[in-house]
Amino acid sequence: MADGRRLGEAALVVVAVFALLLSAAFLPVVSLLDGGSVPGELPGEANPELPSGLSSGGQQQAELPDIGAPGQIAGGSLSQPPEQTQISGGLSGASRVPLFTVQSPVNTYWRQTAYSRYTGTGWDQSTDQQPLEEGVPNDDLTSDDTQFSYQVTLLQGGTSLPTAWQPESVRVTGDSSQPSLRVSASGGIQSEQSLSEGTTYVAESAAPTRNPSVLRDANGRAPPAVRDRYTQLPVGTSDRIEQFTDDITAGERSRYERVAAIQGWLKTNRGYSLDTSIDPSKPIAEQLLFEVDTAYCQQFATTMAVMLRTQDIPARYVVGFAPGKQVGTDEYLVTSDRAHAWVEVYFEDVGWVRFDPTPSGDLPVSTPEPPYEISLNRSAVVGAPVSVSVTKNESGVSAIPVFVNEDRVGWTDASGAVETTLPYADEVTISAGEGPSETKYTDDLESAGGGQQAATSLTGLAASLPLPFAGVTRPLLAAILPGTAQAGNGAGDSTETYPLAKNATVAVVG
Repeated sequence: MADGRRLGEAALVVVAVFALLLSAAFLPVVSLLDGGSVPGELPGEANPELPSGLSSGGQQQAELPDIGAPGQIAGGSLSQPPEQTQISGGLSGASRVPLFTVQSPVNTYWRQTAYSRYTGTGWDQSTDQQPLEEGVPNDDLTSDDTQFSYQVTLLQGGTSLPTAWQPESVRVTGDSSQPSLRVSASGGIQSEQSLSEGTTYVAESAAPTRNPSVLRDANGRAPPAVRDRYTQLPVGTSDRIEQFTDDITAGERSRYERVAAIQGWLKTNRGYSLDTSIDPSKPIAEQLLFEVDTAYCQQFATTMAVMLRTQDIPARYVVGFAPGKQVGTDEYLVTSDRAHAWVEVYFEDVGWVRFDPTPSGDLPVSTPEPPYEISLNRSAVVGAPVSVSVTKNESGVSAIPVFVNEDRVGWTDASGAVETTLPYADEVTISAGEGPSETKYTDDLESAGGGQQAATSLTGLAASLPLPFAGVTRPLLAAILPGTAQAGNGAGDSTETYPLAKNATVAVVG
């Protein structure tokens, strides 16, 4: 009898735990991605643009729903973006190469530069630059209580230093002689000397307010110099674009509402695809509005900027990187397929505010599922430099973290390799894949923001339960949150252990 009662009580506890987990899975969560809403979400949620506890003017900020699909072709490297950029046509695919990591309280867009002059098929940027120590244009418009600091480590060499908007200071660390840094008229940071792989810099940025109530009131005319440069359109721009935009914005009273109406129309009436039929030799905006149904970030950003300019609203075309993939606590990996283009709109007394018109979509790039094959380019000897190769079906797997005795030594490059030095030990275990204590999340931007915190909290709840119930609840997580999976022992059988030889050579001279 007592045994039956105990079994019944245990069954009730299991049912209660399951109900708790199921209900928690559907609780509202805060996105970990900057601007973090899934397309279609309305303003009014907490703004993840700022670190926890920060707000502008002490008020709760509302977010703007602007995160779109990244588009590998906006830049995709740490080379300085060119003075002129031509908008591309259809593309066949994208690559994923690790470019840099960011240690930051905010996972935001990582900006490289902005372009001002539209040619009809591309953009030109101003060549005006000044030393960074002289300041960043418009930084007097940002608020001190939105400041945050972050650290960027380059995984590829280059001269472009991506920063969160709006940068206020950048300093290269670990180098007694600071490289000469310059800032463009549009706030892009670059080094006059090429920076090597492994370079780390610390930056401070202060984001302009993104509170819709503030932006609705920012209806003053921009300064003449801003209007002249950022409302320019080439001779021959079709009148149909202005007429069409007039219809979309009819009835909207404020500049913000007109901007949001244009952004919303593009997000909901056009689809995302690299396989677009846009002809890069013909005016881009006219094609996207009247001739094709799908495009990617370059073309969406260009079209939104042109539509805004027909309304005498200053706008510019911006390139950089969409938010990275979380790979640790406040740590994000940015790869070449995160390259992206978006729009910045000028609001009087606020400054340049980001809007992303690109709808959600998936790039035709994916990482093969583990297990992977791991190999070394030489015999395993203590203290020896080696190249670790990670392959799947004889093809290199890029952007995969590699661990040596549970210490992460880097991410695989485009060929699937990473360089490291073997430790002084009796043996070495090399793993490839998600880290031992990490949770493996989908790399899709749309789902990564919504499920990540829920998965983390539920996994923690399961881990805190008494062992018998933790064992029951862990398998349930995969059913409740199918976008997440525990990484298990770190790499799902993608592990190799090598005995280390201790070679010693004695040379006798004389």
